[in-house]
Amino acid sequence: MLISLTLILAFGSTVLAQEEKPTIPYIDEGACPFECCQYGAWTAESPLVAYHNEVNDSVIAFKIRPGESFTAINGNVHITKPGYVVVNKSYDGFTKGDKVYLLTYLGEGAYDLWYKGKKLDLNVLNLDEFWANVTEKDSPLYTWAVLIRRGDGKQGWLRLKNSPRGKFWSEKIKGMDSCS
Repeated sequence: MLISLTLILAFGSTVLAQEEKPTIPYIDEGACPFECCQYGAWTAESPLVAYHNEVNDSVIAFKIRPGESFTAINGNVHITKPGYVVVNKSYDGFTKGDKVYLLTYLGEGAYDLWYKGKKLDLNVLNLDEFWANVTEKDSPLYTWAVLIRRGDGKQGWLRLKNSPRGKFWSEKIKGMDSCS
């Protein structure tokens, strides 16, 4: 009886760990969510709104006009819905049928990943092999909260939302991508 109970608890905790999603919203502090992403001197190419608070867009701090320059100081990515992939075949610690959650996009096919209840260390993961052995089911949705400072010293938060299929923003800003 004790052995049966131990096996049930062990198996049950393994299943729960595999299905354990990150706490939402998951906040990736200090993140810059795409390849060649950079903070520093930015210029608005479309109208922007800066808010007093990183997570609340009810109180506007100031607006930025197209052509106006400002400094992006730092940012945090707030994942409101993780994406996920399903493992197609067992390999390198993954089991067929496992769900792996996609968090912040990093560029060149890399995401911060959540697997078995914790953030996965990307340094031990071969990305080509990973993508060859999974099927993407859903992309993450997130807001990139960027702390900015205008030339007059006033600070506020931009709240940039990604598209359902990647890092594309409706706001146009020059200087955030060092590759362009």
